[in-house]
Amino acid sequence: MKKQNILKYIFLSLSILLNVFIIAESALPGDLSANQSNFFGYIFAFLINNNVSYQEEYVPVSDINIENNTEHIDIIYGTTQRITYEVLPNNASNKAISYTISDDTNFNVVRQGNSFYIESYSSDASGEFVITSDDNKNISKTIQISAKPLQKPTNYTFSLSDDTLLVGHSSYIDINIMTIQITMMH
Repeated sequence: MKKQNILKYIFLSLSILLNVFIIAESALPGDLSANQSNFFGYIFAFLINNNVSYQEEYVPVSDINIENNTEHIDIIYGTTQRITYEVLPNNASNKAISYTISDDTNFNVVRQGNSFYIESYSSDASGEFVITSDDNKNISKTIQISAKPLQKPTNYTFSLSDDTLLVGHSSYIDINIMTIQITMMH
C-alpha cells in the first residue's frame, strides 16, 4: 500500500474520531467547549490539507461518435437537421468539444446538450461541419452538409373524414379549381 493511501486512512479515521469528540463535547456547557472544538478542528484541517492529496486519474478522449456514423446530410431549404454526438470513453476527463461550420451564411447551428441543430437558409449551398475534442485537437469528425431546394409534389390526394380534409388519403370528392385570368384595359 502506498504511503499516500495509508495517510488517507489514518486521517479519515482521525476525522471520524474527532467528529465524535466534537459531538460529545458540544453537549457540555460553556464557551470553552466550543473553543476547544474549533482549535482541534483547525489543527486537523491543517494536517489534512498539507499531507493528503487526491488526484483523479486522467482519462483522455479516444473518439467522437456521431449517431448513425453520419458523414453527409442533406438539409431541405428552411428545415433543420439534428446531429447527435458522444465523446468516448464515457469517463473521459475533459469531454468538452468545439465546432465549426464552413458556411455560416447559408447554415445556422444551434447546440443543445449533445445535439446540434443545423438549419438551411439556402436552397443550393454546401459546407463542412466539424466537431473537435478540446482535450485532443487531433480527434474530430467532419460531416458534409448540402442544402437542397424544397421539392413540390406533382400529385395531391385528399380525403374527407368527419368534415376534415386529410392529406395522403384517397376518397371520391369533386373539387372545382378555377383559374381566372383578368386583363385590365384603359
